[in-house]
Amino acid sequence: MSLEKIFKRFDKNNDGTISLDEFSNAFLKFFPGFSQEDTEKRFKEIDINCNGQIKYLKKEKAYLYN
Repeated sequence: MSLEKIFKRFDKNNDGTISLDEFSNAFLKFFPGFSQEDTEKRFKEIDINCNGQIKYLKKEKAYLYN
């Protein structure tokens, strides 16, 4: 599965970003042994701008941290 497809599976409202809620719901399905606290920590590691969103840029095939 491509990174873009995984991103789209996390982005439930199709707004082009992944919120903490979307990330938590999807992450805990992949890793059910993680706690909510662990999931939030992982999200914060990715959300380097601390704006509560993770964005994907097709052009660069990478995450852009807004």
